[in-house]
Order: sequence, then structure tokens, then C-alpha cells
Amino acid sequence: ATGSQLWTRDAGGLAGPAAAAGDHFGAALAIADLGGSANRDLAVGVPDGAPGGGVHLLPGAAAGLTATGSQHWTQDSAGVADAAEAGDRFGATLAAGDVGSTVRRDLVVGVPGENAGAGTVHVLYGAAGGLTATGSRQWGEASPGVAGDPVAGDGFGAALAVVGRALAIGVPGEDLGTRTNAGAVEVLAGSSGGPTATGSQRWTQDSAGVADAAESGDRFGAALAAGALGWSTPADLAIGAPGENAGAGAVHVLPGATGGGATATGSQLWSQNSANVAGVSAAYDHFGAGLAVAGFGLAVGAPDDDAGAIRDSGAVHVLAGGANGVTADGSQLWTQNSTGIADAAEAGDRFGASLGR
Repeated sequence: ATGSQLWTRDAGGLAGPAAAAGDHFGAALAIADLGGSANRDLAVGVPDGAPGGGVHLLPGAAAGLTATGSQHWTQDSAGVADAAEAGDRFGATLAAGDVGSTVRRDLVVGVPGENAGAGTVHVLYGAAGGLTATGSRQWGEASPGVAGDPVAGDGFGAALAVVGRALAIGVPGEDLGTRTNAGAVEVLAGSSGGPTATGSQRWTQDSAGVADAAESGDRFGAALAAGALGWSTPADLAIGAPGENAGAGAVHVLPGATGGGATATGSQLWSQNSANVAGVSAAYDHFGAGLAVAGFGLAVGAPDDDAGAIRDSGAVHVLAGGANGVTADGSQLWTQNSTGIADAAEAGDRFGASLGR
């Protein structure tokens, strides 16, 4: 812990308002070079800060993070579309990646509570000195070229991932006909001017080549992660459907497509019922509620998995990437009872509810 730091909204010099009860500072995080320095910066979501959420940017420095040059963004910030309203939850989700024209990374901000929970997404671009709203855009299902219709409770932006230069947006509350909360994922292509709906994709469990079928409560798109999982150089997309099979949960892996986005050709479906995946699938395990892609492969959180009689203690599965995609060969199952892991599994711990790389 030598040199560790503790940050709150009351940290000296941090831009933005002081801390207040219920702000949930840190509910979402993203790390990238957003300001053009030699160090990576930290974006911190504060989705329940008044009036409608916010995002702090803490610049990176040689000895860690610094409040010098920090920024605070809301939907009331100059150049950001719309206006802050109670319940918007601006900053509930964050993703960083290159979706524009500069060498710097950009920041995607989810606002899943916007418009009675229909949800929207903002894109802020990296620039010298920090983020800029110049050229920023707001995306939702009402945007031209984006499939679907904005309906209360859709949760557009409840999960985000940058897939190469494309932007994947989870819409886990999307209804498909009479199947409520079946879920969907929108993929917007990257371009020199930022994300574009030209050539956009919409994925559901009813899409051709995607295993299974959409059902009420699946919540396909509730979690997303992107990275190279073995097929080829394009980034691949992992999609959580934690409500699948009475909440047992499942994860789809879609290979990356040349030119951006994803393809169902060779896609995979994983659950705790898959061959060689450790553990036992049970209702309400919520396998796929947390996802992360790193050099080792794909990590999958099952935060409500039980460790014997210990209810909702949680677990994390690690599946390796391979030449033909994700494989369960050599897969691992981790809990707080695993050898070498500090603490111990207890009821309600929800180990694996969120994952990062």
C-alpha cells in the first residue's frame, strides 16, 4: 500500500461540488490517457450526485493521481447536450477508448436513467489538458440510424464497451415484442468524427447466428467487455445475460469483425452448464453480471453464486482465450474461500459483482 491514495469529492483541489450522502462517488471507473500526458488519467462516476449525476476526471501524474487540472462534468456542463435532471444517473457507467480522430482516448458516459430510464450515452473527447465537449454527441434510441425506440426502463447505456473503435451499448431492459427485459446491444461504428450510426448493428438473442433465443428477463447486454480473445486482431465482444434461465445467467462471445463491430460467425455461448466450466448452474447465480477481458482471457462474475450453504457469496470464473475463441480448458473458479485469497466467503458478499482490468 506504499504510496496509495484515497480520493473523495472533498479531496483538496478536486473540481466540482463537495461530497454529499448518497452520491456514490466511484460507482463507475475508467482509466486511460484522456489528456495527452505520459500518464493515464482516472474518470470517476458519481451517478447519484445532485442534480443528475456527474463525472470527475483526475489527471495522472508521476506519483499517482493529482487534483491539479481536474475536471467535473455533468449534463449542465458547457457543450454537453441535454440538461441535468434528478434520476438521470449521468456517470453510472463509463468506458474509455479511441472512438474519434485523435491519438488520445475518449470517454463514453452512460446516462441510463435519462428520460424515465430510457437512457442515453454521451461521448466526450480526449484533448490536451483533459476532456473536451467540443464535437461531443448524445446518443439514444431516438438518434437517427439507431435501432429501437426509447421506452421507459430500457436502460440504454447501462453497460458500455469500446470494441476496437466501435462503441457497444447495452440496453438490458429492452422489450422484444411481448418479451419484457429481454435485452439488446447496439454497436455504433467509430469514425474520424466519433461514433456513427452508419453501419450500426443491433444484437439480441434472436439475431441470426447467436445461440439461444430471447426471453423475458434475460437482460442481454447488462454487462459488456471487449478485447482480443483469440480469433484475430479485431477486438471481440463479450455480452452478459445474467437473467438467462431463471437468473442462472449466461455469456455470449461474438468475434470481432474486420472494419469494426462484431459478427455472429463462430460466436459462443457460455454458462456454468458448459462442459469443463467449474461450478453448478443454479437459479439466480447471475453468471455474466460482471465481465472483464485481459491478457489471460475472459473473467465472468457470478455474484449470487452460493458457496455451499453460504448464500450469494459470489464467484468468478476465468476462461482462457484460444485460437478458436474462448475455451474452458484450464478454466478457473475463484471465491473468497480459494487458497491464497484473503478473507472468507460470507452470505451476501457478492464477490464478482464488478470486474476490471
